[in-house]
Amino acid sequence: MTSVTRPRVPAWLPPVACALPVALIALLLHRPLTGRAAVVGPVAALFDFTFSIPLLWWWLAVKGRRASKRSLAYVFVASMLAARLLVGERTPVAATWIGAVAVALEMVVIARVALAVRAARSASAADFAEHVQAATANLLGAGTAARIVGDEVAFLGYALLGPWWRPVEGPGRFSHQREQGRGSMVAGLLMLIALETGAVHAGLVHAHPRIAWTFTLSSLWAALWLFGDYQAMRLSRSTLTADALELRVGVRARGVVPLAAIVDVRAGRLGDLPRDRALLKAYARPTEPTVLLELSEPVMAHSMYMPLRARRRIALAPDDRARFLAELEAARGAATERPGPA
Repeated sequence: MTSVTRPRVPAWLPPVACALPVALIALLLHRPLTGRAAVVGPVAALFDFTFSIPLLWWWLAVKGRRASKRSLAYVFVASMLAARLLVGERTPVAATWIGAVAVALEMVVIARVALAVRAARSASAADFAEHVQAATANLLGAGTAARIVGDEVAFLGYALLGPWWRPVEGPGRFSHQREQGRGSMVAGLLMLIALETGAVHAGLVHAHPRIAWTFTLSSLWAALWLFGDYQAMRLSRSTLTADALELRVGVRARGVVPLAAIVDVRAGRLGDLPRDRALLKAYARPTEPTVLLELSEPVMAHSMYMPLRARRRIALAPDDRARFLAELEAARGAATERPGPA
């Protein structure tokens, strides 16, 4: 008895099949519609964008095992954006409906991220930014888009919730760049942004309201980002465990250095270190490094929005340098004396 195998869907067919109705709708709506078509046309196009195209993608790509189930969310969001551009301007009802669906989807995503962050925080000792990254990776995958969304959500969370949080202190936990007068500098920059934004908005809002509000909203986001960065630096702590040094400098840089990979530790005012492709300064910028770790093998690190190249030398600027060096040396000694696996 012979078995019948289902022919596999070609890789080009799902995107082409979904792009074809978008092109047809754009051509139809490009012409002025009159009479009944002026009402039925945009509604039918809206139905295709929000139902038919995602269903087509699910049937050809997801069910055909050409894409993951997560890709259906990306296709739906892209369809909503296309509907907003092509249909939303023609009828206020469509624009209102699209806006309501977009807000509902945004709230669902925020709720999912919040629940995932809460579950992750109860299951591990990592900081808030790492919990957000784990939650966004679970929802969006482990790509660049997930890292960018995760970092932006982390900055927003630190800005809105950070003032009510307290840093977790204790043995094996170290802060970086806290004793630099950063609070006064951030307060001055925020005041400057507020004064400049108010003056520009008042001067443009009557003649060019869209430009004025765009500038105001972008300035507000910049202020939230700056305040979130300050709160992240205030709250984050590097952690020394039995086997590794988990480095966290706000959302700017984070990574894990195995204690067994550390071959030398240099302390003191290192000054302007020479340009070296094997040296990683992300953990110390913009201050002067005071500790230099020499490693036996390159170690990866993650900066804002992207991973950094693996390096063999790492520059640090811990606040309590003496305690950091003492506990790091004790942990390295204990890790050396610990018997390895049989």
